Amino acid sequence: MSVIEIAQLTTGIATLIVAIILLWQTGLSRKDSDIDLTYKSLNTLMNRFGVIYKDEKFRKIYLNRFKSKNKLNEDEYVALDFFWRQHIAQVGTDYRLGRANRDKAYYEMAYGFILDCDLACEWYKVEGRKILQYSSAKNKEKHINFLTGIADELYEKFTGKKINL
Repeated sequence: MSVIEIAQLTTGIATLIVAIILLWQTGLSRKDSDIDLTYKSLNTLMNRFGVIYKDEKFRKIYLNRFKSKNKLNEDEYVALDFFWRQHIAQVGTDYRLGRANRDKAYYEMAYGFILDCDLACEWYKVEGRKILQYSSAKNKEKHINFLTGIADELYEKFTGKKINL
């Protein structure tokens, strides 16, 4: 074997080693990104629900969600509407980003946090379902069907009624 052939072989092996290390580092970076994203999502969720405990005015509004819409004033309903919109949007983003490996139980739990009363279910049927129709996911139809399917099931489970489209 000549010196040139040995140099080419050594260069090839070194290139292969560098490629393997870069692939390994990419995997670590992706895992770190996933962990970071998970904590950010959890932090957002905890901050949103933390408002219930930290803000006495909103806590009273939140507890009124078990009343009918006509028992709430406009400001109270707008506050609940905004709270629910934020939650629906975050859960949709979580799905698009692949949170919890898109495990159905995770999304049932996430939607279950808000679809726990008649008022929220009515809001979902009229407003929340529309929010789920907006998606920037690559596979938009699958995304929408998955999320609306889960939310519709929870709606039906809570109200005993099917959503008429």
